[in-house]
Amino acid sequence: MKRVIFIALFFTTVGLFAQDRRGPSPEEMERIKAAKVAFVTERLELDSKTAQKFWPIFNEYEEAKEKLGKEFFEKMVDDFGIHSLSREAEKLNDEQSEKLLALLLDKQEQQLSLEKDYMAKFAKVLSPKQVLLVHRFDSDFRRKLMNRFWDDKGRDNRGNPRGGGQ
Repeated sequence: MKRVIFIALFFTTVGLFAQDRRGPSPEEMERIKAAKVAFVTERLELDSKTAQKFWPIFNEYEEAKEKLGKEFFEKMVDDFGIHSLSREAEKLNDEQSEKLLALLLDKQEQQLSLEKDYMAKFAKVLSPKQVLLVHRFDSDFRRKLMNRFWDDKGRDNRGNPRGGGQ
């Protein structure tokens, strides 16, 4: 029964997210978060006692990751005038590219440090196997969400049109 509820919530959430706009509304973000909680809780097989300890730590972790990403994005926009590293890096000269690469490596070091810190925190409330699976299930959820988003738009997971010819 839990699995049926989760699946229904997941696809309802993804359907809302996949509308033609820049991103989900605050209400849609809450639904996405609820679907993620259900997804990760089910996959990690968390009992209610463990879930009560795990989710505050995980939410703190998510906020810290989001803060790092926002800081990097703001620096990219403010310092280099670009909004997408993958689509706009060609606009940069060698000096700017070198500075942005240093910024990117610094962000990755901060992310690694964050991962280490939170894996240690997760280990205080989860089994070693569950700690190992946290990262995987978080990535799996994001991948499923994006795949569903692109499927609803008739595109592959890289945003390219599906079907006939090049």
